[in-house]
Amino acid sequence: MKDKRQGSRNRGRASFLHKAGFSSPVTNFAASATVAVASQPALPPGEEIYDLMPAHMVDLPLGHLLLQALAVVVAFWLLWLFYRWLTTPVQRPRRTIELSPQQMALRAIARLERSPVWQQRQMKEICESLAGILKTFAHDAHAIGIGPAATSDELLDSLRSGGIVGQIFARCRDLLNNCDRIKFAGARAEANLADSMLGDLKQLITQEDWRS
Repeated sequence: MKDKRQGSRNRGRASFLHKAGFSSPVTNFAASATVAVASQPALPPGEEIYDLMPAHMVDLPLGHLLLQALAVVVAFWLLWLFYRWLTTPVQRPRRTIELSPQQMALRAIARLERSPVWQQRQMKEICESLAGILKTFAHDAHAIGIGPAATSDELLDSLRSGGIVGQIFARCRDLLNNCDRIKFAGARAEANLADSMLGDLKQLITQEDWRS
């Protein structure tokens, strides 16, 4: 009985507050929720509910990738060129001095004079060198004979048939005969024979006109 009375009081109080313009918080919340739901638009159908974009093509940066690859290749190529430049020896031009047959013969004589063979007066070796120098000079300077491979007789025959001046022929013959006697016959050489033969050879080499 008591509860019924309390309920009647509450309903009467609520009716009074409503008529007087007052509303309870619960009533306000329910009313605002109803308005909010009614004001929202209807959800679109399908996958757009979740805000998904339609399928589309993704552009790959092919041009950028190609430029990067090209830059890497160029960088390695430049490094290779730099390494090759560092490791390549410097090519210096070599001076080639062309000597005349007369200069070559005089140099050969100078080497002979500085050699131990000349200092020790080893006559067989000295005669071999003198004859070789004469044969080489006659071939290179005057186109006579076949060079150092020719024998003494072959060189003398070439001198006779080559129109050589008689004085030049006589000096060549005497020099070759002395060398052959020492090399093949074992003749004893005089003390100054080496100097004499060397002087004759120098005169033959410095003589300009061999032919008449």
